[in-house]
Amino acid sequence: EFGLKPVAPWLLALRPTKDAAPRVDLGDLGMEISILETDVLPLRLNALDDYGVREAAVNTEIVASLDPTNTPAISQFRKPAAGAQERRFTNTFMFSPTVMRIPADSIVEVKGLATDFLPGREPAESVTHRINIVGLAKHAELVRQQLDALFAQVEEVTRKEEAISAATRELMGLPEAKLKSDEAAKKAGEQADEQARNAAQLDRIAQQGQDIVREAMRNPTLTQQTLREWTQNLAQMKSLAQGEMKDAQQSLQKAQESSAAEQRADEATKALDAEEKALEKLQALQKKMNDGLDNLQALTLSQRLKKLSESEQGLGEQLGKVVGETIGLLPRELPERYKKINASLAGDQGGVKAEAEKVVAEMSRFFDRTQRTNYGEVASDMKQANTANELDRVRGLIDANIAMDAMGNLTTWTKRFGDWAKKLEPPEEESQGGGEGKGQPKDDKLLRMLMAAIRLRAGESRVWQQTMLLEEERARNPRHAEGAVKVAEQQRTLRGDLTKLQMGNDIEEAKEFLLDTQDGMRDAETALFDKLTGEPAQKPENAALAHLSDLINLINEQAKRQKSSSQQQQQMTQAEAEMMMQMARQEQQIGMKPGQQPGQNPNGGTTDKASAGTVGDARGAEAAARRTGKGSGVTRQVPAEFREALENYFKAVEAKP
Repeated sequence: EFGLKPVAPWLLALRPTKDAAPRVDLGDLGMEISILETDVLPLRLNALDDYGVREAAVNTEIVASLDPTNTPAISQFRKPAAGAQERRFTNTFMFSPTVMRIPADSIVEVKGLATDFLPGREPAESVTHRINIVGLAKHAELVRQQLDALFAQVEEVTRKEEAISAATRELMGLPEAKLKSDEAAKKAGEQADEQARNAAQLDRIAQQGQDIVREAMRNPTLTQQTLREWTQNLAQMKSLAQGEMKDAQQSLQKAQESSAAEQRADEATKALDAEEKALEKLQALQKKMNDGLDNLQALTLSQRLKKLSESEQGLGEQLGKVVGETIGLLPRELPERYKKINASLAGDQGGVKAEAEKVVAEMSRFFDRTQRTNYGEVASDMKQANTANELDRVRGLIDANIAMDAMGNLTTWTKRFGDWAKKLEPPEEESQGGGEGKGQPKDDKLLRMLMAAIRLRAGESRVWQQTMLLEEERARNPRHAEGAVKVAEQQRTLRGDLTKLQMGNDIEEAKEFLLDTQDGMRDAETALFDKLTGEPAQKPENAALAHLSDLINLINEQAKRQKSSSQQQQQMTQAEAEMMMQMARQEQQIGMKPGQQPGQNPNGGTTDKASAGTVGDARGAEAAARRTGKGSGVTRQVPAEFREALENYFKAVEAKP
């Protein structure tokens, strides 16, 4: 337009660059973690490519399960990129054992996949992560073990407080000349520092316990009363650390700063008085924690027996699925697939035997310590039944493919374990809200209601996440209907818990929130049983969550305003309410490293310390090969159970009218 021309031609250089493979990782997901069978785990996938990501996916594979024939309802989650130029791709895929129909005590391997637009290139893979699906009974036992470790730490704090108290008493006993010396001042300063460290340690223990209790709240088998007791213990720890122990530290610091012997002695006396009060409370706290651990162990022993009963029933059902194809065959004659199934089932039966041995030993020790009659009776019955050897005999029957005989024995042990578990079941709590009968203080009732409401909201949140996942994967999930029914059953259980909370409520302002929550849960439950997982289910679930949040805030305010009989009781009520609200506000921590207890590592650190994100093409970093055991042969010519099965069949035919 203006007649302008370049002095020299513009040179454009084109340098061909080889298209690199995408880089993919699963964010901060740990290399091996554990989640509850009812949990929903977000898997955040990150993919990078130099020219653009085409599609990303998360692949899942069950590598160990009580059901060797089981395949997950959803084996892969996929998401295409929005456009061809999307070089950075992120998406969060929800992993739910309930929706995917993965049973408890399974191990699942997951990895991220990503493809770019280069034709014919295989998908790039992330490193492989392992997810252990933990059953409720096992999770409860892990919680108990971690609380037991917490108790040991409180014992250590108590011993240190005893030493600090003894040293302060020794300081007070010094002659006047020595008491006003620089050496005495130095000793008082050292004691103040030691007291500060001990108080800080108790405060850390309380924080660690808070993480454990938050973890425990996700397990519906742990009673509300148990969780309340431990929350109270933790609130008392914080109160001690910030009260008497801090007072003792400040008095010791004043003693250090004082130059007059009389003033130093007065401050040391104040410090000793505070230390002795702290020591008295620590000893009372230890006794309460010890009783709580006994009650928790009693509960977990019952649950572990129930789990053993379920395991035996499950093994019997799995044998029943294949017995038609394997009956009468020697182990060496079995097709390879059935050899692997039998070996897996025999291995699982070996695990049942090992767990039963542990339960017998722990129950015997528990009875020796507590003298609770029913535990002594069950321990004696299990020994008389020769439990370990008999379970091992059943394992041998499975291994030798004597399936009908094994199934009969598994049925017997299913009933035995179930009966023993029922004998140990603790009495059921009256209500989730905790009625006010028997002189129960109103502030205690409010805190029980607060705990129940927090647990309900956490449960409803999981139901909502599972419903969303079901809807997102509806087209590719052949077992969508099964998953919807399973989630509907969870919703029904939550609605039952809500009804108990309503029955114990006498707060006028809370009634409307409870009714609205009940309506939302009922509508969601109806939609889920009708296999509807879209808006008909999700909208009332969201409404129920909102009403529960309002209810929690209301109860919390009521608890804070409640005037207790004493100032100390009011402080404890407020401290406990605040601790509960902190647990409610904190982001739900899902995932435990294998071998650790839930919520906290006894050596320090929390379960959210997962591995750093991995960048780069991790193909080839596959898990080590796994060997599968083989069934051994038998010498008999004709399996006895084959004849017994036919005889029983003909007897049944003849008896039929």
